[in-house]
Amino acid sequence: MTNPTRTPATSPDEEASAEAIRLTLMAQGFMHSQALYVIARMGIANEMLESPRTIPDLAAAVGADTDSLRRLMRIAANFGLFREVSHDTYSATSMGRRLAADVEGSMADLLITWMESHYETFGHLIRRIRTGEPGFRALNGTDFFTWLEGDPEQLGYFTRAMRNFTEGVLTPLLSDYQLPPGRLVVDLGGGDGSLIAALLKDEPDRKGIILERPELTAPAQARMRAEGLESRVHVIAGDFFESVPTADTYLLKYIFHDWNDENCVRLLNSISRAAQPGARVIVIEGVIPPGDEPHPVKAADLTMLGMLEGKERTEAEFRTLLTAAGFRLDRVVPTATFYSILEATRL
Repeated sequence: MTNPTRTPATSPDEEASAEAIRLTLMAQGFMHSQALYVIARMGIANEMLESPRTIPDLAAAVGADTDSLRRLMRIAANFGLFREVSHDTYSATSMGRRLAADVEGSMADLLITWMESHYETFGHLIRRIRTGEPGFRALNGTDFFTWLEGDPEQLGYFTRAMRNFTEGVLTPLLSDYQLPPGRLVVDLGGGDGSLIAALLKDEPDRKGIILERPELTAPAQARMRAEGLESRVHVIAGDFFESVPTADTYLLKYIFHDWNDENCVRLLNSISRAAQPGARVIVIEGVIPPGDEPHPVKAADLTMLGMLEGKERTEAEFRTLLTAAGFRLDRVVPTATFYSILEATRL
């Protein structure tokens, strides 16, 4: 008599079939990315925020071929983005709504910036593996950030994507976290100021500075006005590789992974020149854990490999960078996100 609760052993043929299916789905990822991009770029999800839409009505609203859109919506429903509520009529799921622009938790700008600046670059990944040269530079003749400066539309997508992403993780990232003592905090490459605003809003005795590239200072100034922090947080334009203000605490959120080791040490040396002994550096980054278990930061390193000269790093690699510039890594604080907070002291 067989045990009805026992799971039958998987045969070699079944295992081989399952592996083939997994590999096929992985290989089809570029197709799935394009489908998501079309939904975001054509405003399909935005048109479905209020109520279900018929395919002909939706096609007219977004300027699409009816039959092609019908097939795309069927595929997207298979992903869990939409639901066919009646024949030829679809509604957006909570996940599908995230492909709409200007809604809470939107990922539309992130998808657009990935697909319009990253997608073609990854066709050159084999060149990066063979030569070590980032694919983006090989394709465009310049680095990603310089390219962004010359394209206001793409800069807008990228800036909004980073803002939306940061706002989505700030609460779990900073839950129960307290800045080290000190009156002046400088956020280097602080974007629109979301991080420093969250850290200083309940600390009226602290003041702050946001150092950003000239083309990104206006959003930060607007954010500080909206948060009522314009009298306590000043926004200045500059190059953090060249010089930074003297402060008690320096924030570096998602900065190191953009740069190679040489430039990371160069940035830390810039801080070291301005800071007094005892000043603190707060690094917010993903930290690659040891072993071969799956982890989001390991996957994120593929973006760095294809696009930039930087990389995601292990705790030991962060320690090496900090030590090279005269800092001591004091602790690594895990958070409810896949990012960690690394605290270091200027010696």
